[in-house]
Amino acid sequence: MRDRGVETNARLTGYVAVVLALPLGFILIPPVLLKLGSIGYRFARYYAGGN
Repeated sequence: MRDRGVETNARLTGYVAVVLALPLGFILIPPVLLKLGSIGYRFARYYAGGN
């Protein structure tokens, strides 16, 4: 049997992880997508023979 305190601690840890991860993801994902898009564009232009 698990101790009630252990279950409560695990639940609290999970909630804190979600609360911290969501805003961090919303902050980091757009610049990463922009960078990947710009690299993909340069890659395509280079191998397509563009200037």
